[in-house]
Amino acid sequence: MARNPFVEEIDFREIKLQGVVGKGSFGTVKKGKWRNLDVAIKIIETEQEKNAFIVEVQQLSRVNHPNIVKLYGACTKTPVCLVMEYAEGGSLYNVLHCMKQVEYTLAHAISWLLQTANGVAYLHNMKPRALIHRDLKPPK
Repeated sequence: MARNPFVEEIDFREIKLQGVVGKGSFGTVKKGKWRNLDVAIKIIETEQEKNAFIVEVQQLSRVNHPNIVKLYGACTKTPVCLVMEYAEGGSLYNVLHCMKQVEYTLAHAISWLLQTANGVAYLHNMKPRALIHRDLKPPK
């Protein structure tokens, strides 16, 4: 796997896994600790996921915005994984539909809407090449 000079190579032995937080179309996501940070570790398991991993590293390494999850680095040796900022509570869908006893107001909804729009606008206006996000829908 070609090394991306803009992404830190992380030694998987530095990560302390804490449990599964989700399984997506490309890999299992676990919570962990790395250098005293809570992180999300997206573990790549199949050849198809490895191809998507390369694209994801290339794309996320270009991104730096407060409304987009930060990529800290990647492990390119077994196990192959992305080490990313951990978002407490998970996705917005999870906050809205799965978390018990969460009360939110119209002001929360407007704030979430603006944060999402700001993140997408940043991606779509990136130079020299825009990054188009194609997965902004809630899960089925």
